Amino acid sequence: MDGKVAIVTGASRGIGAATAKTLAGRGAKVVVNYARNATAAKEVVASIKEKGGEAIAIQADARNMEQMNNLVEETVQAYGTVDILVHNAGMNFVKKSFEDMSWDEFIQKTNDELQAAFVSTKVVLP
Repeated sequence: MDGKVAIVTGASRGIGAATAKTLAGRGAKVVVNYARNATAAKEVVASIKEKGGEAIAIQADARNMEQMNNLVEETVQAYGTVDILVHNAGMNFVKKSFEDMSWDEFIQKTNDELQAAFVSTKVVLP
């Protein structure tokens, strides 16, 4: 992974944060993407840097083409390229029992996450 550049969406917490730290630990330069929690993203970056890794945090909603284009542009400005995309962004959804949930409430999470995967991949490919 030495010298590779990785974007990890949804990297401010949970599996995304662990993935970002693992990639950095293996030598990758990591972009810690976050949608809302800048503090958590900065903590992930700090953790990576404390261990000798290289990372930056960039805010972007993975469903938003313009924001993700900006994220890729910032990544290329900082590191010269993008080698790896880890799509990890998870979307919130209605918290209620399945029995009480409507189809529209259920399918929204799937639609949002598929849109995020599509948009993220689309902007990184070039």
